[in-house]
Amino acid sequence: MKRSFVLLLLVCLGLPACQDAPFPTQTSFAIASATPTDIAETTNIPTSTLEVAPNSKPQPQGFSPIAITITRDGQFGYLSFDLSETVLKVRLDDLSIEASADLSTYFPLESEHIALDQSEQKVFVAAPAWRKILVLDAVTMELIHVIDDIETGDMIPSIYKPLLITWNGGNTLKFINTKTYEVTEFVDPHEFFLKIQESHEDQSQYYVISAQKPGSAEVDLGIYDFEAKTWVRKIHLPAEARSSTVFDLAVPPSGTTAFVSTFTSWYPDGYHAQGWVYSVNLADGEIQSVPVDGAALTVEPSLDGKRLYIGTGWPLPNTNNLLVMDTSSGQITGQIPLGLSPYGWNYTQMNDLEIDPGNPRWLYATSTDGNAFIKVDLENNGPAAVRVLNNESLRPHFFARQPGQTTGLVLIDHSPYAFKFNTETATIEGIAGYPEIRQDAGAFDIAFGSSGKAFIAQGEFVLEVDAEDMHLLGTHQLPREISGLWSFVLSNDESTLYSLWPGPTSGGYPPDTFLAIDTESYQVEAETRFDIGRYNSRPFELPDGSKLYALGGEDVGRIIVQVINTDSLAIRKTVTYDPPAGMQGISAGPYYPFAYDPASERLFAGTTNLILVIDTVTDTIEKVIPLTDVIKAIGLEPGQFTVVNAIGLVYQPHENYLYIAHLDRGFISIYDLSNDRFLEQVIPLNGYFPNSMFANNDVSKLYTLNTRSDSITVIDVESKTIEKVIDLDTYIP
Repeated sequence: MKRSFVLLLLVCLGLPACQDAPFPTQTSFAIASATPTDIAETTNIPTSTLEVAPNSKPQPQGFSPIAITITRDGQFGYLSFDLSETVLKVRLDDLSIEASADLSTYFPLESEHIALDQSEQKVFVAAPAWRKILVLDAVTMELIHVIDDIETGDMIPSIYKPLLITWNGGNTLKFINTKTYEVTEFVDPHEFFLKIQESHEDQSQYYVISAQKPGSAEVDLGIYDFEAKTWVRKIHLPAEARSSTVFDLAVPPSGTTAFVSTFTSWYPDGYHAQGWVYSVNLADGEIQSVPVDGAALTVEPSLDGKRLYIGTGWPLPNTNNLLVMDTSSGQITGQIPLGLSPYGWNYTQMNDLEIDPGNPRWLYATSTDGNAFIKVDLENNGPAAVRVLNNESLRPHFFARQPGQTTGLVLIDHSPYAFKFNTETATIEGIAGYPEIRQDAGAFDIAFGSSGKAFIAQGEFVLEVDAEDMHLLGTHQLPREISGLWSFVLSNDESTLYSLWPGPTSGGYPPDTFLAIDTESYQVEAETRFDIGRYNSRPFELPDGSKLYALGGEDVGRIIVQVINTDSLAIRKTVTYDPPAGMQGISAGPYYPFAYDPASERLFAGTTNLILVIDTVTDTIEKVIPLTDVIKAIGLEPGQFTVVNAIGLVYQPHENYLYIAHLDRGFISIYDLSNDRFLEQVIPLNGYFPNSMFANNDVSKLYTLNTRSDSITVIDVESKTIEKVIDLDTYIP
């Protein structure tokens, strides 16, 4: 059942609620606390570089599927997305992708509503940020029309006429003729419409949830006669509903009962919410209030009205994603177990539920965190098929550059291989193999030196290999107290490995301890635990090698930069910035969110909501750049667009521009340092969760490693457009 969606997503790979993000294998990350006596076996593989070429066509992808619309015969479903500019047409018998629409011209699309017209020849896609509705050909998925100046807080097709009904929480409904695109308005100054569903019995009546005024605590549900502008029956919802966000309204064909789903609040223990389902008797006004752990984001009644299916948001345990309620008793009788996605994610944040109108045996669902379209067999109460809408079996996470060369390695998770990548030609040149990699290794770093050696982090030891052919030169056991070292950078003079590491008291996460390890003796030269906050795992070293900068802070609070002298390996200065409300915190992780301007000696450091500009002479914060200024620059309003988590930065000296890769929304913003403003132009990456950004030698090309789409986006700096997207999965032999 469709509903107006309020984005409550806590994206993984960034925010603290998701720091235990799974890997797409059966192994766990418990190795972070391993001791030298229980190190897993290693894998011996050929270390030569294999030449490769793409061997298959990339498959269409999308991220955060929201709304579903299904053809009457149950043959096809159409999906809109909140975090990608994509619409997919899916064949429902096997969930194969029949066709797709690339709507990146309308970035950010943020589409939470989609509808078919009566003829099922057109697909209407909401683009709320731009106050537009895009019309697609339902067969070819080509854009055929654009309807302007339409706010789409919600949108439903009429079951009686060739009309689309839209509203935005105010007193105005807009009716769009799906044949002519003519728009007419209906206004009732006494109502503020939150939810609408047409009556199955009377064309002049709607089932309505309405507030008495915007933000009012008085919320009513009932039957509304829009021709007479009057209530046929009005029922006040309970007090707890007035402090909740209404997500969905569903009334079965019998018209006797209305079901309302709500999100109430977050529990203080993190990724855990609460909400309600209300079962409202439309004849006598009796209300049954059913608490729902995880919150109720979407509901869908069975055609006979005996059962109500509830899609939850963020429950505990987080596998209780699809609940079943007996409508006669108002009791939740159980759940339909969905398990985990093929990549190990929970199906939290269920966004839409739709029963197949052609065959009510099938229930279809979308999930943001699982990034999946799910087909549920209601006869057997289990999943019949799952279509994960992205590829992340490789999860590229970092680029290890080879000094003095145009090439380096694109590192991937859970693999003894990497992709050899040429930054000048923007091509994959081959697949390189490492020796002696632990079978349970997740993401790990490689650092190349100019002396022909490379260093590979392996938890409790470091591999020293030949940088040319990757053959093993030595296996170096770390001191017994060092466990779970997977990220580091090599010092400019190649004498030391630096890391921000989860120390013994951290429980394996987060990084809170500075480590310096000698590359000759592999002994610890420094081990300094920071008292407050979590830190990005890779520090930045000044080009002259005099100082290091470790970026961290609190989840919601202060941002902290630890400045460390490299001669003494002692803290030189602690720089603290306390941002204003709404700008606080840092989602520190396996990132390297730094760029440096050698002419001005300024270091740029990315956080959740800000860029810090640090004067490295005085070690003071010279300026703060709010990421929300991106929204204003492209002509949108706050709340219309997600701009958080600046995890990749590149400085372009000829332009004096700072390029910023945003993890959560998958785009690059551009800051003009000469004029202290963001450019109007942003660059959508056509890839998801860019975990790292780097450039070629003259910074004429930029590259992002898109962790949750197994791709590399190639950007031409001069035109500020995408040159191509390299799908890494197509290079696997």
